[in-house]
Amino acid sequence: MAKNVYHCPFCNLCRVGQGLGIDYFHCMKCNCCLGIKSASHKCLEKGLEMNCPICCDDLFTSSATVRALPCGHYMHSACFQVYFKAVFGFRFQCYHQTRGW
Repeated sequence: MAKNVYHCPFCNLCRVGQGLGIDYFHCMKCNCCLGIKSASHKCLEKGLEMNCPICCDDLFTSSATVRALPCGHYMHSACFQVYFKAVFGFRFQCYHQTRGW
């Protein structure tokens, strides 16, 4: 199955997705591409220019899905799910998602 790839001129990287304005946007303050659903995220200047706190891989150049946390920090979505399950014993589901937000 072929994946769609787009080039972000602000990141100067090719990323997996339909493209800017379709399913991603570039946050100039965070200096990263985020999913359209994250449009109301809490900005953390250069937030992805760090390593995932779980696996220690670089977040900015990662092709894996990155999750914005309510505090404004980021980590890989898969790492977040593994961490949350290990700490709390169940799969995380955002309260806002269950309430239809």
